[in-house]
Amino acid sequence: MTALLESPVRVFVVDNDRDTTECVRMLLEIWGHDVHVANDGELAVGQAPRINPDLMMVDLGMPRVDGLEVARRVRQNSDLNHTSLVAVSGYADERHRELALAAGYDEYLVKPLPAQDMQALLDRVRRRVVKSKQLAALAADAVRRSQERKAKSLDAPEPALCERATGRPVTLRKSGISDVLSLSDRAAAERLREWLKGRSCRVGPVFEQERGQWAFFNYSRRQMRSVIADNEEFCVTP
Repeated sequence: MTALLESPVRVFVVDNDRDTTECVRMLLEIWGHDVHVANDGELAVGQAPRINPDLMMVDLGMPRVDGLEVARRVRQNSDLNHTSLVAVSGYADERHRELALAAGYDEYLVKPLPAQDMQALLDRVRRRVVKSKQLAALAADAVRRSQERKAKSLDAPEPALCERATGRPVTLRKSGISDVLSLSDRAAAERLREWLKGRSCRVGPVFEQERGQWAFFNYSRRQMRSVIADNEEFCVTP
């Protein structure tokens, strides 16, 4: 976590005043950040996807494509959703602040920006970057877990093979002179019933004994435990 908090921020400074961009570039590079500049709004919009900045500091009052339009276009690019957009403008009135936030800026700062305010901004962006990376890691971990569960389900033996290996449980209880055989699956109950009929056992129809439990009567006097022992798919529970 400490390494992430102290990591450099990738900053894209956009201002048509070259002196301003160069001064900000020099200061941020001295502080150890990765800095890119553009002196034209149209150029900035085109370069932003390639630079993939953590922070874009954009002047509002630029000719041709102003800072408001830059924000609108950047926000249309889903690949830049993580980028913090900060308007840095000479306009200090509330109207320009509202216009900037409506265009998609996260913050609105007024020039000239003191060094301590710049440091505070970069710290806020670092925290956003850390949170973004944590969320991305959580999402990647969720995808990995989902893929592992899917792979395990694909590698698992087919249910029928498992049942033959372990024996599908059959509950056997006496009811007068008859036996009641109960299973948790109707299709399995039908299979066992037909198998017993093929061995000359007198068995009744399958009925729903209770929710999720299917049963049928055995009216023959044969010992069901001994008969079912010859069937690899089923086993009588103790």
